[in-house]
Amino acid sequence: MAERIATGTSSCVAVVVYRPGSTPVTAAFFSELVELLNHLSTTADALMLAADVNIRLERTSDPAATEFCDLIAGYGLTQHVAGPTHNVGGTLSVVCTWTDLPTIDIVDPGLSDHRLLLWTTSL
Repeated sequence: MAERIATGTSSCVAVVVYRPGSTPVTAAFFSELVELLNHLSTTADALMLAADVNIRLERTSDPAATEFCDLIAGYGLTQHVAGPTHNVGGTLSVVCTWTDLPTIDIVDPGLSDHRLLLWTTSL
C-alpha cells in the first residue's frame, strides 16, 4: 500500500509492505520489491518504507537478510530499526528512508507477537 501525504508545502510517500512469515522468502519477493523501488525512486517526495518483511535481519549471514539490506542500500535507503521486533526475538520489521529519523521506539502493546514501531518525522 502506498500513499502520498502532504501538509503545507511538504510531502512524502509512505509505503507499507507485508511479506508473510509463514512462507519462505522467494526470488519473486525481491523482484517485486525492486519493481516497487524502481517506481518510487522517480518521486521527488521523501520516501518512508515501513515493512514487515519477516526476514531475520539481525542474522547477517542469512542470504535473504543480506539481499534485503543490499537491495535497500542500493536505492540509498537506510534501515532505522535497531532491535528485536518479535516476541521470540529477531528484527523482522523495518522503517527505511532516504533521510535520517529520530530513534524508533519498539513497543509491545500486547496485541500481537510483533512489536509496534513508533517514530516522528518532520514534513
